[in-house]
Amino acid sequence: MKAAGRRPAIGRDGMTASAIGRRFLQSDGVGEDLRLGTTRWLLRMNQVSEFARTVEQAMDNRRKRLTEQGLWTRRKFQELLIL
Repeated sequence: MKAAGRRPAIGRDGMTASAIGRRFLQSDGVGEDLRLGTTRWLLRMNQVSEFARTVEQAMDNRRKRLTEQGLWTRRKFQELLIL
């Protein structure tokens, strides 16, 4: 969460940590590898928690949606944890 009056940190590719998190989860629930430069930027700019919060929220929303559809199982949860 950003502090009042502060703009979110934006990386070289023009993305915030939240946007990187959303992109990470776009590919079929498994996610794509993060480039080393992106990972270093997240660490250097103290944005890892924002990235993790975005990923966690997206996974929680996906779990809720699958539960409502009757498709959520322990096995599916384990598959999603292996990113």
